[in-house]
Amino acid sequence: MTALARMALDHCQAADARLYGPIKVADDIEAVISLVMPLDQVPEALSRAVPGDYFVVAVVQLDHTGAAPKPLVRKSRGHRLSAYAHRICEDREFQAWAIDRMKPPGVGYVFSVADDERRVMAQTARQLILMACQISDRGKLIGNPDACDRFERLLTEFHAAHGRTFHVEIQPEQP
Repeated sequence: MTALARMALDHCQAADARLYGPIKVADDIEAVISLVMPLDQVPEALSRAVPGDYFVVAVVQLDHTGAAPKPLVRKSRGHRLSAYAHRICEDREFQAWAIDRMKPPGVGYVFSVADDERRVMAQTARQLILMACQISDRGKLIGNPDACDRFERLLTEFHAAHGRTFHVEIQPEQP
């Protein structure tokens, strides 16, 4: 949680909010939200406000019972990388790069008529990830910080080969 979000949570006030809009103003589309709260609950800064003052307002939609939604749980590094490993195996650019990395030097890659080219390319991409990460299944990235580090190195190499930068997570987390 950011410092601003923490500060907002510490100073939050309950109010009845209603949405009016969208409303076209000049070339923009805007919405007007009214906040209704008892005078004794109006924050001091808001009661002293003059037109033109800015405020940060956090709005949470309540369910039909009036309860706030459950907070989203941030997935672990291993969960996020495992999901990314599944997605990137379907990426044509990664598949081609994986095939180039997996084939012996000087050997072309030929598909037989019976081969499903897309399936073979996805399997090759998967196999490269498993070998590079030293795991038996992409799900093994979960709970394995060393495999996560190896996968991030592989992604860094892949993106560098295509003139991009892969941004590795910098905050320490459990895999």
